Amino acid sequence: ALPIFDSLRRIEKEFGPRVADLVDSVTEDKMKKLPPEATWRARKWQMIFRLRKADRDTLGICLADNLSNLRELNRDYEIIGDEIWERFNQKDKAMQAWYYKEIRDIVKQKYEYEYYEEMEEYANLIYPLFNQKEHFWE
Repeated sequence: ALPIFDSLRRIEKEFGPRVADLVDSVTEDKMKKLPPEATWRARKWQMIFRLRKADRDTLGICLADNLSNLRELNRDYEIIGDEIWERFNQKDKAMQAWYYKEIRDIVKQKYEYEYYEEMEEYANLIYPLFNQKEHFWE
């Protein structure tokens, strides 16, 4: 894989600076010098802090990405249950729930009505994965 800087230069050349900026804004610093399981929480906190300052387009991309992840997780969860968490660097289901709820709260706080349908689906996908019934505005 290309280093992120080279990838962003290619994206900028092909799609322009706005698209490259959007990609950069939702790309985690993988902290490659450390094991991924040791950096998971730090990487997620960095993303959360970045998203708290993000514009509507950036949050829309983040929401779409996380919705896609939640859809896939739900499909697989129906088949293998809690074994699913063994796939990830962060195997603690509660920590995974924390991150998805943080994303939900950031989007809800800033753009709840613009992304109403997506937020409703997001909340409905969180419930079966994390056994927590809640509506997205709770």
